Amino acid sequence: MRYASTVWTSCSVENIQKVSRLQRYAARVVLGADTKANSVELFKQLGWVLFYHEVKINKSILVYKLSLGECPSYLS
Repeated sequence: MRYASTVWTSCSVENIQKVSRLQRYAARVVLGADTKANSVELFKQLGWVLFYHEVKINKSILVYKLSLGECPSYLS
């Protein structure tokens, strides 16, 4: 999910919601939790960040690196 996650910022809300649902499902599978388990608590246990927030963080990091000239020339 992290690969090319900055691309997800241009996707529709519905597509991001689908990926977020998949992430919540994966957390429940990994921890063997019930379907009614609170996903926020599961993410805390796993040390995961919500996908939508991770996408925003990665995009911000990319913009910061671009401003410092630390990215490949094809991105500037």
